[in-house]
Amino acid sequence: MPSNTDVVKLQSKDGENFELSFKAARLSKHIEDEIDRKGTEEPIKLEKVSTALLTKIVDYLKHYEKEKMKKIVMPLKKFDISDNVQSYYANWVEEMEEDALFEMINVANDLKCMQMMT
Repeated sequence: MPSNTDVVKLQSKDGENFELSFKAARLSKHIEDEIDRKGTEEPIKLEKVSTALLTKIVDYLKHYEKEKMKKIVMPLKKFDISDNVQSYYANWVEEMEEDALFEMINVANDLKCMQMMT
């Protein structure tokens, strides 16, 4: 089992490689399972994930490792996302086009990354 500071390599469907710590990578149950099966020597190929989405995912996981997103209190008192989460997370969502956001939800589900879906 790798240590939290070990580097995990991820590869998009376009062949682009990304690196992040094992601690951040484990936030995705799918990636953690792939590490358990294959180790960390070779990049983990994410055949359904484009470079653009993987860039956003890696950025999110690296940030989440340092600053977890606060739990969103329900029911929402205000509908503006910036009133419900820290500015990084609000900006992360607001920077995406609607189609990309829906695709991101599907990818987060496939990767079993619950932190991105709450």
